[in-house]
Amino acid sequence: MSVATVTGTGDAFELVGVHRSTFRNIQAAGVGRYMFFLRGSLINLFDSIRASTNLPVISSETLGFAAMFRLENATIGGADTYSNANTFIANIAEGGDYGWDGRNDQGAQGSQTIIGGAAEGMLAYAMYFERADGLYVYGLYSEAGNSSIRLSQVTNSVIQVVRATGLILE
Repeated sequence: MSVATVTGTGDAFELVGVHRSTFRNIQAAGVGRYMFFLRGSLINLFDSIRASTNLPVISSETLGFAAMFRLENATIGGADTYSNANTFIANIAEGGDYGWDGRNDQGAQGSQTIIGGAAEGMLAYAMYFERADGLYVYGLYSEAGNSSIRLSQVTNSVIQVVRATGLILE
């Protein structure tokens, strides 16, 4: 599936309380805010997702995006539900601000697994997680731009085999 826009507004997919689902082989260009906005979504698989700022087929413009993946909690059925136990495999973010944005001032996101993939030319961070418990990153490639990894109050986590040019781990 391919998603493209020349307006650059909104989210490609907003997932609120979505559980045990698979998203595979999806490409998006010109997404204005988030490609995937996960709110209280659990145990999902994201495989071979690509977000880009380039629109070569429909426009000569370059449109940015805020994050390929944004994770937040949501109030579902009167209870706070966090985006936990999601797996990301071989996803690619090109341009934009963040690859994975897990900043959260409302509580901990838990058990996110990132296997392979790349974040290239990010304006802010390839990955930014805050108040996360159980973050597992294996083989993420980061290149150009800031493309740093920022972790704040992250516990019980493994960051392994991260290859990067100009990497700054904060």
